[in-house]
Amino acid sequence: MSIKYPIVLDSTALEEILKSLPIKPVSGTISYVASGITPLTPDDQNISKYLHFCQVNHILPFSKTDFHFDLTHKLFLPSRITFDGLYNHTPEVKQHISEGVISGGKPHQVNIQLNNHKSEEYSIFLNTILPLFAEKYNIHHADLWLKTYYGGPDINYMDSNLIINNQPFKNKIDLHIGHNLSQDQDASAKLISWFTNLQQKYSYTATSLP
Repeated sequence: MSIKYPIVLDSTALEEILKSLPIKPVSGTISYVASGITPLTPDDQNISKYLHFCQVNHILPFSKTDFHFDLTHKLFLPSRITFDGLYNHTPEVKQHISEGVISGGKPHQVNIQLNNHKSEEYSIFLNTILPLFAEKYNIHHADLWLKTYYGGPDINYMDSNLIINNQPFKNKIDLHIGHNLSQDQDASAKLISWFTNLQQKYSYTATSLP
């Protein structure tokens, strides 16, 4: 079963959704973008405007990094910053990237990778990363796996998930309850009730799909 509805929510409301989720995700990705600007592709026609925006806001153009949970120290640590299509960009774009690195610019897109080895991982995300990013980053997209099933050694497949899409003109929340989670009537009932309350609070119309 899938339940979805279109949304246009501010960062505070999106944070509330993540905090109030009644089932802790077992894995997933939460993507942030600096200053709320949608990432561009190297062949986008608005590159000049984008480069100016990045320069003014001290953002590294076309850059991204991942944060992974460190089990030993129980905190999220960043990996190296990468640049989309770096060697295919024009000299102007490469110059902006170089200047951004030298001036200490921040990555444009940050992906928080959840792999819930321990139950406290999501709680630590809520208590540390969520408030840390609130001021300068906006949630762009999230795909949270609420239930998985065994697919082989070191392989798990998604059974149920919550998708938050906060991209312009694509805004929606989609809750999918799969077969395994639906067998847990208490958990699935909590999720549906929680989702319905969101719909009522933010005055959107929800639709149920088979």
